[in-house]
Amino acid sequence: MSNLPTSESITENEENLPPARRRRRRRMIVPEGEGKRAAFIEELSRAAVPSFDFFLFSLVSGVMMGVAILLDSPSLYILYIVIAPFMAPAVGLSLATIVGSSRYFLQALIGVLIGGALTFFTGVATGWVSHVIDGLSFEQTFLHAQVSLPDLTITIIGAGITTYLLARNPKHTSIIPNAILVYTLYLPLGVAGFGLTSSVSGLWPNGIMLFLIHLATATLSGSVVLALLGLRPRNLYGYLLAGGLIVVLLASALLVQGFTPVLELAQFPTMTPTPTLSPTITLT
Repeated sequence: MSNLPTSESITENEENLPPARRRRRRRMIVPEGEGKRAAFIEELSRAAVPSFDFFLFSLVSGVMMGVAILLDSPSLYILYIVIAPFMAPAVGLSLATIVGSSRYFLQALIGVLIGGALTFFTGVATGWVSHVIDGLSFEQTFLHAQVSLPDLTITIIGAGITTYLLARNPKHTSIIPNAILVYTLYLPLGVAGFGLTSSVSGLWPNGIMLFLIHLATATLSGSVVLALLGLRPRNLYGYLLAGGLIVVLLASALLVQGFTPVLELAQFPTMTPTPTLSPTITLT
């Protein structure tokens, strides 16, 4: 049974509305005449629009990520994902898939990409800094540039819980599932930027590919949760978009299994054995 409102309201004639009301109606992603459900979707869509704080904290947390990379500190990585912004635009992508709004999908996608770009270029700056500091180790970075089934699984869980909580209460934010999305979406971007300028192999462009795979996974997971709550794709565009996401996920599954050489999975650096002379016994 759906938890969303379903009652309908009478549609007003747009020509009789004030200009401000007409502009507001045109900006809505669902026709106003669909009643309480349309009002619910509009409230949810506004909650998923990135604010100035989203971009500010993307930059601030990105600096913390850079420090974590340079110090190769797991605890600082944890601090980074905790102070990162609420990943509302990722939920917006799922909502756009359901309502079939290309305008809103583009708006949410731009929000995700701008926040990701701030993280990426922070990683780029960190790579430049790494050249002037000696004795650095970057073992932790390789953990965040590998495609793995566990990371795909927690992406599904994190996106699903975040979408569910936001759908139940558009003003609600939860740290733990949001931290999962930051870990699987933005951290690979920062690591990719770092690999681009640091000359550390196995990070670029692996992190970019990993971000795209996880973004498609998170969007599809959120769309499934909204569908289970009673929201179905409203038009053909929504179904086509969902189908495209499934194709991306199937391609990523092949990548995880090693059936396609799209990119070389990052591996931890290994020590090359040095040949040594073995003592020999000479019989006289």
